[in-house]
Amino acid sequence: MVTPNGTLLVELLLFLAFLWLLNRIILRPMLRLLDERDATVETDRETAETVNERAQRAEASYAKQLSRARRHAGVRGDKARRQATDERNAALTARRREADQAIEDSRAESQKQVADQRDQYPRLVDELAEAIGRQVQAGGPSR
Repeated sequence: MVTPNGTLLVELLLFLAFLWLLNRIILRPMLRLLDERDATVETDRETAETVNERAQRAEASYAKQLSRARRHAGVRGDKARRQATDERNAALTARRREADQAIEDSRAESQKQVADQRDQYPRLVDELAEAIGRQVQAGGPSR
């Protein structure tokens, strides 16, 4: 068995002094650094979450604005197409009216010419009858 003597007490005192010194020089600063690191990591994580939430809100806002802009562009495009169609239809209607008027004017002119020619038939018939009568009296066609 071991008998306690003075060296055991000295060893015990040296061990306790070593533990105190180790705690003072290495353990406390290391634990303080680890606590600071944990606090920094937690702060960075919270900052990252905040930035992520802000980015998600900005993305949602961007998506809304983009959707609104697309709808607005679609409405403007539809309006422009309707306006172009209306203008084209109005131009076609005007051209049809002009064409119908030109046809009507030509028809009226043709009918007037036909009427004028019909009015001249009796006079032409009389002149033709006189010319035939002269030829018959003269004894045949004149050359």
